[in-house]
Amino acid sequence: MLNHGPQITPHPTRLPSALDEHRILAWVASDVASALRVALPARPLLNFSELAPLLAALDAGAALLVLDESTLASAEFHRLVERLAQQPDWSELPIIFLRTAPSDPGLLGQALALGRITALDWPAGPKLLAAAIGAAELARERQYRLRNQLLAPPAPAPPAEVTDQRAAQTLKHATELTQDEQRERQRLTHVLHGDVQQLLVAAKLGTARLRGRTSSARELRQRVDRVSSLLDQAIATTRALTAELSPPTLPEGGLAAVLRWLARELENHHRLRVHVSAEPAAEPLAEDVRVLLYLAARELLLKAARQTGTGDLWLSLERLPADRVGLIIQDLGSGLDDAGDQLGLFGIRERIELIGGGVTLSSGPGRSMRIVLKAPRRLPVPAERQRPSLNQPSPCGAAPSQDAQSRQHAADRIRVLLADDHAALRHGLGSMLAEYSDIEVIGEADDGMTAVELARRLQPDIILMDVTMPRLGGIEATRQIVGELPRVRVIGLSMHEEETIALAMREAGAVAYLAKCGDTDDLIVAIRNVTARC
Repeated sequence: MLNHGPQITPHPTRLPSALDEHRILAWVASDVASALRVALPARPLLNFSELAPLLAALDAGAALLVLDESTLASAEFHRLVERLAQQPDWSELPIIFLRTAPSDPGLLGQALALGRITALDWPAGPKLLAAAIGAAELARERQYRLRNQLLAPPAPAPPAEVTDQRAAQTLKHATELTQDEQRERQRLTHVLHGDVQQLLVAAKLGTARLRGRTSSARELRQRVDRVSSLLDQAIATTRALTAELSPPTLPEGGLAAVLRWLARELENHHRLRVHVSAEPAAEPLAEDVRVLLYLAARELLLKAARQTGTGDLWLSLERLPADRVGLIIQDLGSGLDDAGDQLGLFGIRERIELIGGGVTLSSGPGRSMRIVLKAPRRLPVPAERQRPSLNQPSPCGAAPSQDAQSRQHAADRIRVLLADDHAALRHGLGSMLAEYSDIEVIGEADDGMTAVELARRLQPDIILMDVTMPRLGGIEATRQIVGELPRVRVIGLSMHEEETIALAMREAGAVAYLAKCGDTDDLIVAIRNVTARC
């Protein structure tokens, strides 16, 4: 039984130390705490067996709180709920709840009522755990920044001579904010696309091999078919979430392509028809501008559809004078009174203005709504933002050994090079292709630069090329290989089934484009057909 400890008091207004703010506080079983310390060796974690010292530590500041079933079973759990309900307006402490066993629905409901909570089955994988904790820490840092602004004394008006410097700092901060949010989306995307999806695809390749070997066992075949169907569903679910977090066309196809992708997604999932038009000369040159305009467009389109009640919206991307771009959203409905408040334009306007742009809105009862977001096409690049050189050595080169390079291959075998940054998928593909006597895997590349180097050295018949890879993407790698080695045929592979990605690969020189989660027989047919045409 825990001691009641001191009287519960709300968060003090003093500023905790920076060290306190980065602590992870836990009220979990001792074995769970030990496992957490092993999984998170670089993070300060304090576990408490009694409530009173935990409440004192919460007063001093924390990045997040970790709870488990033992917390729910405590007689004093209700006091923690009361304590968290007394947080100031700026604070919503992130909580990670570890489900170590089936939870009592009533107790679990109390836990969910605590506020910003993420529930994970325990034990959790280290990457999933790190992703959840990283997202919680990022949310808490934003809360502390807001608190600091609220408690800090008003700053005096800056002298006229520092106006230009302040403007440059403001631009830099706005750019960093956009980059931070996009990096967080890309990090979560990496967890899903870089681990979950690839392992699922590799597992599906394994079931395809098993199915081929057990064709005489009807019951086992049915079980394998069921597993394969479940894997298909899991792949489709994670692929949809990956696309929502970071659209596949944004890095490869530009803003115009991702706006058209967004229009299709809104029509498929929200029954909202968005008519998109884009001038080629209006494409923003700065990635930060593209990301900001995409996020703003998605938020405004969804909110406008709910508020206006119309099923059609018009979205256009136009080139404006002074090297600026305009993103225009309009409807032909009944308009809105106080549209800026209803659409949440304040935050969007603030961020657009911080990069030197602006927002105009015209709407009202009985009139159509028109929102114009104006932004510069390019931004000054700070000196500290340097892109890594493409000539640096590969972190994990996958070139074959000298013996493999010097081995003589039979003339009637199709020589295949695998280019994918996921080792599990390369292994799955290699194992599947090894079962075909007319196909031979002669090498593997884990990024686009290595794929180009191995293509020059090995002269393969076919390259199975992933689209998204580090150092050099699959599209640009295909363009370089086909331009230099026209005899080599490239087949694009990707988790994405977007037409724009497929078109970009074909325009780069790929002779075919297939989804990784598709039927393995289709891949074998494509390899043989492409080789037959050579």
